[in-house]
Parts: sequence; structure tokens; C-alpha cells
Amino acid sequence: MTIILVAVLLWILWSMDFWTEKQRYTVLERRDGYEIREYPSFLAAQVEVTGDFDSALDTGFRILAGYIFGNNTKKQKISMTAPVISQTQEKISMTAPVIAVSSAHQSTIVRFIMPASYTTETLPLPSDKSISIVTVPAQRQAVLRFSGYYQGDKIQKQKDALRELLKRDNVRYRGEIGFAGYNGPGTLPFLMRNEVFAALTSRT
Repeated sequence: MTIILVAVLLWILWSMDFWTEKQRYTVLERRDGYEIREYPSFLAAQVEVTGDFDSALDTGFRILAGYIFGNNTKKQKISMTAPVISQTQEKISMTAPVIAVSSAHQSTIVRFIMPASYTTETLPLPSDKSISIVTVPAQRQAVLRFSGYYQGDKIQKQKDALRELLKRDNVRYRGEIGFAGYNGPGTLPFLMRNEVFAALTSRT
């Protein structure tokens, strides 16, 4: 029994993940169901992947993991940070004539935040040309937090919930609502930190 209790305690401590660098932000306001946060500018590695959300997130994660594990110009390992960010986009193919209707196909941008110690000058360049290094500008976000294991359908429900909350409060945002996952799949479900977010267009 003692061994089991120790194992559970170690799993809980590991799930809490104290040692991973987290993205910095300031909470400006707590509202009914979500927060308004301010994020400073940050450096990120990102890749765009087509397909359904779950497979795109998995593929994008593996590509970016290769980069931080040494698949870069300096053969250098880069520390993992949290969260991993993903944002789905709808792209509509060009058709002719203009009045023709075409079906949309989905693409997802998966993004790893780089450790704050790096700059554009010191960060190793990716060997995989599908990876881009970008500087994401400072922005305000509306963020809804939830726990548990996540999949595309569960994330979509949370996105819909945030969309309704912002509509209720007449808060305007730009682009698609994104997802941020802070923990690996081995984390205890009730300790998993997940968020959906919307970039705000005004100082609400």
C-alpha cells in the first residue's frame, strides 16, 4: 500500500510540472466564465499542417519536437515550454467562375513558444523547412480554461462556449479561436490545464 501511495504522489507531482517554463501573461480582469489577459510579444517556432484537428496537432507536435530535440542548424536541444498552441484556419480554394461554390479544407498552425532566454539572433534555425520562426506581437486575449483529456470535439465545445460568452458581453475578437495545451498525455486528467483563447480587437 505504501508503494502505491508513493507512486500516486510522484505521479501527481510529475503532473503538476513545476519545472517547465510557462508563457508569461498578466490577468487584467476576471469575468463570468473567462479571463482577459495581456501577453507580451514572444518568439515561436510554428508549422502549418492540413487535416482534421487531432491528426494535425499530433503531426505538428512531432515536427516541432524534432526541431527542439536537435534537428536544427546548431544540433542544439531547446527546452520545452508550455503551452503548445494550435489555431485552426479555414482555407477556401479558388474556383471559376467566381459564383461557383467550393468546399473549405482545414489547416492548423501548431506553435511551440521558445524559451525567453532566446532572441532571433541566438535561436538555432530549423533544419526542416516547413518550420517557421515568428515573433508574435503583444496582444490581449479572452481565455477560457478547462481540464481533462482533450480531443478535437471537446476543444470545439469549449471554443463554442467562449464564442457565446464573448457574444454575451459584446467583446470583439479577430481570427479563429485557438487552443493552448499545457500538459502531456500522461498527466492526471484533473490536473491537465487546457485553454481556448481569442485575440481581442479592442481594449475591452
